[in-house]
Amino acid sequence: MSSRDFAPTELQSIYRQCFPEREWEQVPVAVRLAHKPDAERHGTFCIVHGRGFIARCLARTLRLPGAAQSVCGSVKILARPNREEWKRKFDGVPFNTQQWRDARGFVVERWRMIELRFRLVACQEGLRYEQAGAALRLGPLRAPIPWWIAPRVSAVESAVGPDEIRVNVRVSLPMLGTLIAYDGRVEVAP
Repeated sequence: MSSRDFAPTELQSIYRQCFPEREWEQVPVAVRLAHKPDAERHGTFCIVHGRGFIARCLARTLRLPGAAQSVCGSVKILARPNREEWKRKFDGVPFNTQQWRDARGFVVERWRMIELRFRLVACQEGLRYEQAGAALRLGPLRAPIPWWIAPRVSAVESAVGPDEIRVNVRVSLPMLGTLIAYDGRVEVAP
């Protein structure tokens, strides 16, 4: 299969490409709409950092969005050849990543030098992300991070109505616990 086979189109996100037609159609419409490229979505989030001193310092050093009970957020998914750019903002602080579908059907998300692989699971509520690996990436060089020291991400997107989804993401580190977590609702009206 060529890399061209995985290129997102205006109507088909890389997420859609990870599922057979029947399975994707079972994902709630609001969650499917949230993944349509080239639309900006807005919502409100609660952001928490880990309780430990090291986790909080690391969150600041990495310039992660600040902890807050209620923060305005947005995401715009930009379709690019063979990938998508996810431009997120939390209270004006950018948190941008790149995502693509690999040859094995995983969604790969890269933030700075960290690359995470996810298996997407369609569930009645929406989408669940099951982490399948992590790596450090420097240009063309890729080094897998052993599971026992790799960052761990758990994420779920669920429909809360015909035009709104709930997003729940937690990033943790072994021995440190939670680094950052955010939970919120995003409007996805077409």
